[in-house]
Amino acid sequence: MTPKNLIWLTFPLVLWMNRSGPFLRYSLLEMAVCLGIGWASVRPVLRWLRQGMQTVPAFESYSLMHFPYYFMPYMAGRAEFLLYPESVRLRVGCMVVLYLLVADWVFLRVVRRWGARPAASGSWFLREVKGVRDGRALWWAFWFWCVISVLMVLGWMPNVGGAANMVRSMQSVCGSAGSFFLSLRLGAGQLRPMERLMFNVLLVVGVLSSLGTGFLVGGTMMILTAVLGYTMGSGRVPVWALAGSIAFLSFLHQGKSQMRERFWDAGKNYSERQYNPFEVYGYWMGASYRTLTQSVVDSQGEGFVERASLLRMLMIVGAEAPEFRPYLKGKTYLQIPQLFVPRVLWPQKPRASLPMDTLGIYFGVHTQESADSTAIGFGHVAEAWANFGWVGVVLAGGGYALLMSAPAVLSLRSRQEQAGYLLGVVLLGQSLDLENAVGTALTAVFQKLLLAAVVVHFFSRRAGMEPSVKAGPEAAGTISV
Repeated sequence: MTPKNLIWLTFPLVLWMNRSGPFLRYSLLEMAVCLGIGWASVRPVLRWLRQGMQTVPAFESYSLMHFPYYFMPYMAGRAEFLLYPESVRLRVGCMVVLYLLVADWVFLRVVRRWGARPAASGSWFLREVKGVRDGRALWWAFWFWCVISVLMVLGWMPNVGGAANMVRSMQSVCGSAGSFFLSLRLGAGQLRPMERLMFNVLLVVGVLSSLGTGFLVGGTMMILTAVLGYTMGSGRVPVWALAGSIAFLSFLHQGKSQMRERFWDAGKNYSERQYNPFEVYGYWMGASYRTLTQSVVDSQGEGFVERASLLRMLMIVGAEAPEFRPYLKGKTYLQIPQLFVPRVLWPQKPRASLPMDTLGIYFGVHTQESADSTAIGFGHVAEAWANFGWVGVVLAGGGYALLMSAPAVLSLRSRQEQAGYLLGVVLLGQSLDLENAVGTALTAVFQKLLLAAVVVHFFSRRAGMEPSVKAGPEAAGTISV
């Protein structure tokens, strides 16, 4: 199935799935706002498909993730959502629509302006990375990601002290690059039969190892990165693989709370004791099965969409500020500089989740004690509104679009084996993260880009070749509203 057909089928499918829900009882204005969220989410992807999938779709993926995080929960209209007055629901819906439209407008202007400029001869971004063209570097990177994932879940990872964050960042960089480029070649039919088998085995083992820690985000991001790469290479969506992945993740979500309660230390989001991953998965899948078969209707029995939703956090913020709680006036954004200070220079540096903890405590979903052990994601829209209201939503949408436009510009001005394209792929993995606060996300992006740039520099050579993708006025003209 082609990607465009799949997206067009999504809307009637979602409507049919919610035929007994409250959507048809919304006012016409609220229906329009709800559908506006969905349309603004998929619009950049449809444009990218129409233009031949020429760029790394970081911004398009970022926009599309608003579909399950905001549109589908809005349409499902769970009981706690409908408890809010329609005026609050409309305000929240308009926030998301405005955020997405501003982001899309800024993205288009940036790509039109900078994507049309060919990279200067001798530019660092045109350095050719050794081993990418023949695939050796990609396989090494993918193996590194898989091995580190397995070592972590088995508890065999050596104690690297203060370098732990660097190892995790390197693992993420290698996983994103290996997964994207190898799946792209898989889709294009450029992998031999044994290579196809090895790629699929490594992907499954690595994803299961990542999920086995109890955090679903890392494994989910790797799956989506592979799906995007395969789609670009083949021109069609691997529907069955995608559907199977979604079903498996949805199943695990049913028993995630019970698994964490059983295996994580009390009051913490990890376990100091090492468990056999087969024991963890056995208990986890049993808990998921019991939840499904017993039809438990509570927070532990919610589906994948409801548990992944950022809409409930946005509803809390939108209902409280500014009527009951004043705007924070940039407090969480002013915390960003201290997050960039290396911990070796500041051992007492706050956690990277400091902005999220600040929001959680301010809006009453956290206590200081609970914030020390776990973090709650509010999303970029909620953080923007909590700080500056409508102005914050506009500025945050434009600012994040600037960051997410870099992969498109770099991929227009460089080839797949060159440094610019590789850095764009690193940002692709980060584009799927909507939950973390801006400061938390930026520190992760900075660490990964810096590490990737250092590695690329030492394993690349200067190349004076022009990009294979046209980067002139004609290419710029393909970016349309």
